[in-house]
Amino acid sequence: MAQFPERRLTIGETTYVAVEANKLWNDSGIHIVPGQTYNFIVPENEEWIDWNIPCSADGYRSTPLIRPWEMLRRVPNANWLQLIGTILADQKYLQY
Repeated sequence: MAQFPERRLTIGETTYVAVEANKLWNDSGIHIVPGQTYNFIVPENEEWIDWNIPCSADGYRSTPLIRPWEMLRRVPNANWLQLIGTILADQKYLQY
């Protein structure tokens, strides 16, 4: 069940979605249309913090201390805390 009313975006339309980092899954309620192109933009001044490590939507690379846990990430080759998108909760994650 979507946390927002489900809808389709029109060409050129912009919408904002709050992402709660403590949730495993954030449902935007936006219908993705095959053949369309979508841009995901995070404001440059957005700062995310993982324990004591600040980062942007690009996340941060592993340190030697946390490298053994890389295989536990939802997207093993992604940075820690990197913004990841998916179409439907049960499909593979897409890295942007």
